[in-house]
Amino acid sequence: MDRKLSLIRRPLVQLDDLADPAVQVTPGLLARAVRRIFDAGDGRLPAETFDSRAMHKWIGTVVNERGHAFNHDVAAALRDSGFETRPDVQLGELGGGKELGDVDVLAWRRETGEVWLIECKRLQFDRTVAEIGERLGDYTKGGERRGKRTPIQKHLDRLAYVRAAPAGLSRVIGIPADEMRIRAALVTDSLVPMQFTERMTQLLDRVVDYRGLVTVFSSSAME
Repeated sequence: MDRKLSLIRRPLVQLDDLADPAVQVTPGLLARAVRRIFDAGDGRLPAETFDSRAMHKWIGTVVNERGHAFNHDVAAALRDSGFETRPDVQLGELGGGKELGDVDVLAWRRETGEVWLIECKRLQFDRTVAEIGERLGDYTKGGERRGKRTPIQKHLDRLAYVRAAPAGLSRVIGIPADEMRIRAALVTDSLVPMQFTERMTQLLDRVVDYRGLVTVFSSSAME
């Protein structure tokens, strides 16, 4: 559906070359095209969908802004549930290198020693079997894909560093390193296919969409 020659990109179909040509209008197709305009404005379409540099820049800016806002929403929800939280924690603050990026949300409970490194993602809804397959390829497999680290591998690299060198994390959150139970989670803004595959449990401790966040991270739900 994101192909450049897709009818969703040009939903009004001219049927002839007359001076006053006949145009086919399909309400369902037109509705999808309008929805895509709003999706673009919200940064939910890949930049590669568009041709202009200006649109690429716009998508990048919106994705960054909305992404950070979602991190703060997740942090606030967990804080209301009894966690101490910090969004957008650079790995450099925990002693890591710049190449490790940042933890979207750091959440912890002093009384239990639970510490969560949470990756937050706003993802486009997967509409076809092919799109579901692409999403699962990015988020259920570590290592590289098409010559680049998969999105989930980046989070796993951060997790591996913090577990191997917990002193920096201990200093930031105030829990002794030997009392910390470091866990990893993926929180998305909507329902995603990764929630329904056992392969994710081999990589992360929790995968949940925002609607189920409080329930899954509540004290009664924790192992």
